[in-house]
Amino acid sequence: MARGGEVALDFQDTFRARGYELLITPRVVTELRWLELYGNSAERKEAGLAFTNLRQWSVKPVDLSSLAQAIAWRFADALMRKRLIPEGELGDARVLGETAVAGVPVLVTFDKHLLGVDDDELCLAADEADLPRVSIVHPGRLLRAIR
Repeated sequence: MARGGEVALDFQDTFRARGYELLITPRVVTELRWLELYGNSAERKEAGLAFTNLRQWSVKPVDLSSLAQAIAWRFADALMRKRLIPEGELGDARVLGETAVAGVPVLVTFDKHLLGVDDDELCLAADEADLPRVSIVHPGRLLRAIR
């Protein structure tokens, strides 16, 4: 949410007020930690801001067992093999896998690689893996839909 500015904060306020839970997957936490330690100065600042504000934003971490993590990563590998996620974006595939395994129905993101995933192909892949379907949506689009 740190990078998304006004849209992210508006999304967070609106959806929290409606009683929705905001979650963060283990892979996102890992990527944020990496950026905080090794990113350029702007990335370090944004990642630090995100970590500082997660509690204030009422964002809760998703806790996955080692078995659930393995299933999520296996699904991510399948998404990569099917070329639903661009080569070199395994982290995005893992975020999507963890989201599906956690049973979270909507992945809200600014990430263009995830937003570019074909919905029908993703549904087929989730069905093949016997995982819940996940819709990937830009926060601005979701805000407009509920207003």
